[in-house]
Amino acid sequence: MNKILIINPDKMDKIKLLDEFDNNIVATKEIPKRETFVSEKEYQELQRKSNEIYHEIVNEKDGVAVETCYLLGERDIKHCNLSFKSNNNTISKKLINTGIDYAFNSLGMETIFVNIEPNNQKLIKQLEELDFINLGEVKGKTTYLKEKDEIEIGSMKSEHNKKH
Repeated sequence: MNKILIINPDKMDKIKLLDEFDNNIVATKEIPKRETFVSEKEYQELQRKSNEIYHEIVNEKDGVAVETCYLLGERDIKHCNLSFKSNNNTISKKLINTGIDYAFNSLGMETIFVNIEPNNQKLIKQLEELDFINLGEVKGKTTYLKEKDEIEIGSMKSEHNKKH
């Protein structure tokens, strides 16, 4: 059975699961090193005060992380970057949608960026189906942008928007 988890560093059993995943999958340079040396109280205080946001959303299957969405953002300018890692080089639409919904609806972000390899056609197709805009290629990465639509509810547009 698959579960989607949003990871906070104070949950050490999940951190162990992610560390095992990280050891088996090559991470990109964009993913920051995870710090696990704070108590739950300290972590919550940091989350409340900090301008920077760093969360991980994990698709777990039978106790094993199969794919991860990394969310790195800034509260004051309300934008974030999503990056993905998978043990089979594919990212599920469910994880992408969860990352988008969490960024827009839970964290209050207004803009999402995704930087990917230009040859990752499957992920490109998924992003374009979700109305991400291709901003072009810089230093070997293609940047995609999605802005929060006021009519949009999560990743599903309202019937009004579909009709007009």
